[in-house]
Amino acid sequence: MRSPKQWFGPGLFVGFALGACNLAAEPERELVTRVEALKPVAPSAPATKLVFEERAAFEQDDAPERPPVTACSDVEKKARELAAVLPQQLDEDTRATGVTAQGCDLRLEYQLSTLSAHQVSERGIRAMRRRVLDRLCADKGALAVMQRGGRFTNVYYDRERVQIGLFTVAADDCGI
Repeated sequence: MRSPKQWFGPGLFVGFALGACNLAAEPERELVTRVEALKPVAPSAPATKLVFEERAAFEQDDAPERPPVTACSDVEKKARELAAVLPQQLDEDTRATGVTAQGCDLRLEYQLSTLSAHQVSERGIRAMRRRVLDRLCADKGALAVMQRGGRFTNVYYDRERVQIGLFTVAADDCGI
């Protein structure tokens, strides 16, 4: 059995992308309008801050060069390592463009180069979610992350970076 540190690699992206490829074969004509953005990074302290205020911020472990230790620091580290090699073309239709982790919660972003958002309906997104859910629920590493409270949010964009759809898979979706 793989450890939680081994679960998150380019191979997992391929599994997610396969669901997207099947969707590309059946274009539809409805627009998905649900939009969700990444959380903005907290602004850094102005240069005029007093020394004791800067020290207090450092003691709260807010220093960007040293991320805080969390229950899922290993997941966050693997996400940062994978993000460093993105974007990555997964197949002729799908490109992995981003991955972030906040604790055990992961956000995986993809761009589908052969689709426009108006070609995909809610039904198509639901079908893609079912395929991704089947793959995640069968992956021992992903299950280990979900057992620690992690969720996988998948976001798909079209060739113009217009959001096609978004869905999240969590432990209760896999019956754990």
